[in-house]
Amino acid sequence: MCDGQGEGKLQMIYPINDFSPQTAVAVPFSLEILESAPSPVRYIPHDRSVVVSEQPRTVVRQIAKSKSTRELLFDATAEAKHWTSQVAMRLDPQARLSFFRQLDRLHDESEWFEGDRPIALESYKSFVRAYLCGSIGGKPALALAQDGRLIAIWQNGADKLTIEFFPRDKVRYLVSRTDDGARERFAGDTSSGRLPQVLSPFKGACWFNGS
Repeated sequence: MCDGQGEGKLQMIYPINDFSPQTAVAVPFSLEILESAPSPVRYIPHDRSVVVSEQPRTVVRQIAKSKSTRELLFDATAEAKHWTSQVAMRLDPQARLSFFRQLDRLHDESEWFEGDRPIALESYKSFVRAYLCGSIGGKPALALAQDGRLIAIWQNGADKLTIEFFPRDKVRYLVSRTDDGARERFAGDTSSGRLPQVLSPFKGACWFNGS
């Protein structure tokens, strides 16, 4: 604004605005208020999880399917037979056939108990290696411990020899025999290579020779 008073002088008058501070009123904060407030991005509560993407995304989750009892028994039998075939040239054909038949019998699904485990391959290998090196022989009956270890049983009249085979050619034996009408039992742990020496006091050859 110009004021014409005064010669040769130009006086400028500026309006004065009121810049007095305003008092803000505090509003209690809550998640409900935040969610209801307009926003270009939707608020996501902390206990939810989403994937924000311009393109639809498909999540594929692969869940391992557990094998049925039939599949477990078939796989264990096939694995043991396959390994046996690799050393078949060193096995007597009748012995190999006997082992195969007993493997089939051990894994008969109709006689399988829930919770039992199929034959442990490393235990079976220890048994076959003991047979190949001559530490054992004859025609033992085979059975499985609950955890899958192989057990071989020889019977000679009332006397019995039981050997449980562990990995790396370790064995546990139990001799049960009658001497002068008294029942005696002897047990111990050893390696399959030492079985002939360990069992010699008990006439171990009578079991392995089938006599």
